Amino acid sequence: MKNVVTHLRKLRACEHRCTVEIIESLVVCHREHAYLDHGCSSIWTFLVEELNYSKAAASRRFKAMKCAEKFPQVIGMLRDHRVSLSSLAQAEGMLGEVSNPEQLLERISGKSAVEVERIVAGERPMPAKPREVVRRVAVRRGVSQGKSAGRKNSKAGEASLFAGNPSTSPGASTPVESRVSLRTSLTEEAYGCFEHARALISRKRPGATVEDAVNELVGFYLKSKVPKKRKERSMRGNDTPASRINKTAPPTRHIPAATRDAVLLRDGQRCAFVGKGGRRCTATHNLQLDHICPFALGGSHDPENLQTLCAAHNRHRARQTFGERAVRVRE
Repeated sequence: MKNVVTHLRKLRACEHRCTVEIIESLVVCHREHAYLDHGCSSIWTFLVEELNYSKAAASRRFKAMKCAEKFPQVIGMLRDHRVSLSSLAQAEGMLGEVSNPEQLLERISGKSAVEVERIVAGERPMPAKPREVVRRVAVRRGVSQGKSAGRKNSKAGEASLFAGNPSTSPGASTPVESRVSLRTSLTEEAYGCFEHARALISRKRPGATVEDAVNELVGFYLKSKVPKKRKERSMRGNDTPASRINKTAPPTRHIPAATRDAVLLRDGQRCAFVGKGGRRCTATHNLQLDHICPFALGGSHDPENLQTLCAAHNRHRARQTFGERAVRVRE
């Protein structure tokens, strides 16, 4: 038994040293953008998809890395057990807001997670913005949640919501459907715009609920922005298809909508960058079109000369082609 305990103590010491080294290495990896060459659009993606951390573990290490990047003394504090990954994760956001972040670091030094939470809460001048919440729920089929919000006195408003497996939900004989519950917050101005939009939608759908408005707005946006939808409209209209577009280099950087849609659809609306080891980037947000042969060097808008890249990998290619200074000027 004593041998096992001694061994565990040695392993714990080794684990701590490795954790500190990982944070140090993450700082270097982030500074040098090394994760981009491995098909990851961000250091967060690298932690989760390449290093196989859970999202919670990745979050703690990511925030600790950001602290160490701005305040190098954090590495020494970690090494001496004066702060933990959890306490740094709690303090990271506030360190960028207070006038004397070094003083805040000293205040959380040697404190427990609960004490750090109190210290950070005391520094915050106003309540934190409500966190966006997305969760799956099951509801009795035929009951609209949106109607319950707009008609508090109706029977629909009394529909019960329950999380978990629909088959084990109350009233098992009543068909249920899987839905997603959203909770967020808006500024007064944004909420006013939303209510204005809902009023306009109510002309088409009398008594439009919040759910009705969201469905209508999302549908409208997708019809106008999703490449496949635009392609369907162009086939019915007079838009020039991508196959008939002049493939010689145009005088402007503007890429015709038909060409843009064709490239996005070809690449599956996902970053096409393939990193070392054959791993393709999984990013589907902030997508941009990149000229394989740069436009500035005579590259054309031919679809074969275009590829879909996330913003991070597009900047990475520009950095490799034109240098760091050119990328900073563009930003």
